[in-house]
Amino acid sequence: MDDCFSYEMADQCDAVNGTFYLRTCYNISYAEEHNITELALHALKRPPAEEYFTNYVLGLSSGIEETGGIKVELAACLFVAWAIVFLCLCKGVQSSGKVVYFTALFPYVVLVILFFRGVTLPGAKTGILFYLTPDFKQLANAQFALMETVTTAILDKFPNLRQYKTWVVLFVGIFGYIGGLGFTTNSGMYWLQLMDKYAANWSVLLIAISECVLIAWIYGSQRFLNDIQGMIGKRSKFWNAFWSAMWRYITPATLLFILFFNWVEYKPASYGHYVYPLWADAVGWFIGLLPVLFIFLIAFQQFCKAPKQLTIKERLKLLLRPTAEWGPAGRPCVNLHAERYDSQNYDVVANTQVLINGLPADVSPYEDNSNGYRDEAMQL
Repeated sequence: MDDCFSYEMADQCDAVNGTFYLRTCYNISYAEEHNITELALHALKRPPAEEYFTNYVLGLSSGIEETGGIKVELAACLFVAWAIVFLCLCKGVQSSGKVVYFTALFPYVVLVILFFRGVTLPGAKTGILFYLTPDFKQLANAQFALMETVTTAILDKFPNLRQYKTWVVLFVGIFGYIGGLGFTTNSGMYWLQLMDKYAANWSVLLIAISECVLIAWIYGSQRFLNDIQGMIGKRSKFWNAFWSAMWRYITPATLLFILFFNWVEYKPASYGHYVYPLWADAVGWFIGLLPVLFIFLIAFQQFCKAPKQLTIKERLKLLLRPTAEWGPAGRPCVNLHAERYDSQNYDVVANTQVLINGLPADVSPYEDNSNGYRDEAMQL
């Protein structure tokens, strides 16, 4: 192609004091007469590797609205990737530990192969730097982390499925593969960049801020620290003060700063010289808002389920108060290390109210019969 830049031909042209433009070497007088020197200075230079990746590997279309067909090679690679993830994680920790051997060594194997391939190509130095720029270690581990996160959430929500973990992992893998097929089309890279810009950006920051407020201010940072100490052992006052300050002030403030900075510096989505149409940006905003929207929907649902005889203020006060279900799973740590929970703040949770059949009931959460009220509360 005319805009495919050749470093080898450019170096040869430069050696004879010529001007290289559109894969042609012009002498100085001709280049100055026809303004070719200025054109070459501002011309878009595309290395052959970029042309190969864009046109052959991706088969990139002219825009996000031109979907095209599925690239069979990419779909096959995606299938192999999900199959490897399934085989590595279907047995749980028994097989996931062995994954480390692959994820730790495979990136170095790829780098060695690319190194020897790169030194045999024209413009070897530039080629090596180009191929070493991506962080291959992250590209090896991301899919495993995604699978573990999703399957763990499903199994925690539905404990009865733990005996069918292999089938759960298989279902998640199939769902992930089908969902990823859209990214193997000719416009797949445009959709991938759109998802990366909106789905994994400020929405994650909003969720993280909500978690900080929930744990540090509603549940209470000291209660959370007491729960941790009940499992790992007592820590110093400095340790308690440090993490309390981090969760209550420093972390939320830092996340808010990053969030506002992202909003101030916001620019419409683009990929290279391609600017996304307005409807694509609207889809991106919807994708980014969707996870945050669920937080408000669940909050509204819980507000509607609160006792009808309570006022709006009383409902909010009740819903913003920790319940007896909050805390470590299984037998509460307070029974094992009672001396670590001797604080006025913890008494609020220990004598809190839980909703049973839609009505508040005074229940002590740390009695031996705690499983009974927990089962009733989970039925709401």
